[in-house]
Amino acid sequence: MSLSPVEVESLALHVAHMRGHVVIAGLGMGLALYNAVLHPAVRQITVSECDSEVVALFARITGPGWPESGRFSIERVDARDWRSPEPVDFLYVDIRDKVGASEAAADTRTICRNLRPKSAGYWGMEADFVLFLARKLLQAAGDASTVSGLGACASVCLSQPTTVALGSRASRMSQPS
Repeated sequence: MSLSPVEVESLALHVAHMRGHVVIAGLGMGLALYNAVLHPAVRQITVSECDSEVVALFARITGPGWPESGRFSIERVDARDWRSPEPVDFLYVDIRDKVGASEAAADTRTICRNLRPKSAGYWGMEADFVLFLARKLLQAAGDASTVSGLGACASVCLSQPTTVALGSRASRMSQPS
């Protein structure tokens, strides 16, 4: 639960895909919810949060100035067990406290099986992708000894602009504008 640059940047990739009925698994500080409420293509937002202290904190930090509170509801449930009574267009899962947490993808798959969203993403998904690519490149190069140490560097790679060589071309990955 934070508002760190990595969290903000990771969320930005998913907000662009939010449409219709959005389910956000994990309330945190409300950053995903705030962005979903401001997104014109989002009709309704359901947040699943199992921690009553997080819900109470959110209630204290928001107030009458919070945008369009009639468009969202907060369900005090474990997202991995909850079923939506309405079809879900987009699911965003943010229930882990570390980018690249090994359980994040599995949690998202579990929630997707329950909700059947049209589209889904999770916090740290891009870190998992960077790690996947690095493993593939190292395996192709036959350097399996360094594959296991890549987990820690994935979040560092994502927090700084990086030049990545892909074949004979290099592309620059930078912070979203």
